[in-house]
Amino acid sequence: MTYPQTATPQAAAAPASLKRPGTLLALVVVGVLSAVAALIGAIYLIANADALGESMLNDVLATDPSALGLDSELETLASLSGGEITDTKTALQEFGLWDTAVSTMSSAIFLKGFLVALFSAPLLLWSLLAINGAKYARILYTIFGPIALLVNLAVLTDASPSLAKITSGIAMAAIVLAIVLCWLPANGRYAKARKLAR
Repeated sequence: MTYPQTATPQAAAAPASLKRPGTLLALVVVGVLSAVAALIGAIYLIANADALGESMLNDVLATDPSALGLDSELETLASLSGGEITDTKTALQEFGLWDTAVSTMSSAIFLKGFLVALFSAPLLLWSLLAINGAKYARILYTIFGPIALLVNLAVLTDASPSLAKITSGIAMAAIVLAIVLCWLPANGRYAKARKLAR
């Protein structure tokens, strides 16, 4: 008499007994938060680069005009024209340099926004792909995270608008936390268990 072969109770129960650890869910939530916060700031900077450029240039001129590094150039132009510099903004306008200065400031803001988006968008993808503990997604998040952290730090430390500073600050805190969550032992154990259960 032959008996039908059945799977052992352990093998049949293994896939059902796998429970996704809370640390993995936390990784996905925090990773998505880091990307979304950074992308909100990046979109704001890119969409408003022209207006922000002129506003930031006015702020720099009001607080520390020498930060532009144009003092010697303006003095040279003033001496050639026989005038005297009393106000940096007026001098920039008189010598036809105002539009160039605004354009340069706007381009710098646009570039920062673009770099934040470029290095933060992949964090969203890697976060979502890490839902099952995929090691490659956690490795890629760990590689892109510090780069996105540095780009957000550049936005946070310069004369960026408040919204961009807030979103960059949130993104930076979330990136650090997500990198820590990537390598918690429970996530690695879950990924190995899923691989063995297949």
